[in-house]
Amino acid sequence: MKREEFIITVSGMTLIEVLVSLSIFSTVLLACMAFSLNALQRCRDCLRDTEAVNEHSTSFERSQLSTQMN
Repeated sequence: MKREEFIITVSGMTLIEVLVSLSIFSTVLLACMAFSLNALQRCRDCLRDTEAVNEHSTSFERSQLSTQMN
């Protein structure tokens, strides 16, 4: 008696191929998310530094104006 094997297929791919494809896709997606979060963190740090420089220059300009008025 010949034993029949049942193979689940999705669009011509076996279940193992589908699972491998999904794991590769999820790994790539996680890598993209990590890269995006890192870029956002660097952008936030840059904006914070820019705000600090602007605040410092504004206080410096105020002190210059007050010394000029006196």
